Amino acid sequence: MAAHKKNRPRPRNRAPTYPARAPTPRNASKPAAESPTRRLLTTAGGALAASAIGSLAVRYGFHPTAVAAGMVVGGGVAAWQGGSAAAMSLGAGAMSAGGSQLALLTLAPARKAPALAASPPKQIASTEHRNASGYALPPGSLDAAFERARAQLALAHDANSTPLDATQTFDD
Repeated sequence: MAAHKKNRPRPRNRAPTYPARAPTPRNASKPAAESPTRRLLTTAGGALAASAIGSLAVRYGFHPTAVAAGMVVGGGVAAWQGGSAAAMSLGAGAMSAGGSQLALLTLAPARKAPALAASPPKQIASTEHRNASGYALPPGSLDAAFERARAQLALAHDANSTPLDATQTFDD
C-alpha cells in the first residue's frame, strides 16, 4: 500500500473556499458618526415637542397623568425601535419629558376641595319685608324719583323746550 500524503498542493482550477468580496477603494470612508452636540440638540427638541403636545392635550381636557404616561410609552418605543439616530434621540427626549411630568405629578401635593359654608344662608320669611320692595326707603324719596323721571322724559320728547315743572301735566 502506498503511503497517504498529508500536505498535498491544491489543484489550480479549484474554486476558493472563502466567499469573494467586492473590491473596495482604499480611501473608502466610514459613515460619518453623529456629533454629540447634534444628538443633544435632537434630544432636547424631542423633549420640547413632547412637552408642547402634552400641554395642549391637557388644555383640551385629557388627564395629565394619562398624557405623561403616553409620552413615556411613545418616547420609549421611538427610542427603542427608531430607524435612525435622530428618531432615537427624539424618542429619548419625549420619554424624558414624560418621565419628568410623571415625577412632578407624583410629588405635587393633592389639591384639597374648598370648604363648604358651615350653615346655609338665612332664608327670609314671607312675612318679613325685603329692601327691594320699597319699605325701607325714606318717606318721599319714591315720589321724587318719579318726578325726576317725568322731567327727563319730557326733555327727551321735546329737546327745544324748557324742563317741565312737577305740577305740569301732559294732558293738554
